[in-house]
Amino acid sequence: MNLIPKTNKIFWLTLFFLLICAPMLFAMYLGFKDNPITLIFPLGMLALCFGVFKFSRKRFQQELNSEPLYDRQGGGRLEGVRFSFPFVRIAVYPEFLILSYGWKRNLIEREHFRKLEEKHGLIGSYCIVHHGKPGIQPELQFSPLKLKDFKESLFRAQFIPKENV
Repeated sequence: MNLIPKTNKIFWLTLFFLLICAPMLFAMYLGFKDNPITLIFPLGMLALCFGVFKFSRKRFQQELNSEPLYDRQGGGRLEGVRFSFPFVRIAVYPEFLILSYGWKRNLIEREHFRKLEEKHGLIGSYCIVHHGKPGIQPELQFSPLKLKDFKESLFRAQFIPKENV
């Protein structure tokens, strides 16, 4: 199972620089050259980010025997917490939709799915999934990387009609 999404090298190098190199350089600039926190803090941040990313990629039992129509990482605002890319996993299967983020994984069956609302913000587009599954926030807001592909996969899985694609 490949845990790293297919993106370019520049993204991963930038992420490495922001999580590891930038805090180290900033601490060295402040004069903490010999302080162990200079090494521990950035490595701890990297471990935390990797743990959340890996947990959000965890699979449900129902996923093991079927092939997804759409499976990508994205961002979102779920349960009052803002998760940036790549900490939200969005997957569409023929019978259900999966939104997993941080510490929580949600499986929404087709019969609980109500509608998909598309919003256009200042920076980009995002979706709001309205559903009726108990125990989960009724509106889940997220930003898939390729909105058109996501909507086409929902149509192929018969979640939304053709005119909404």
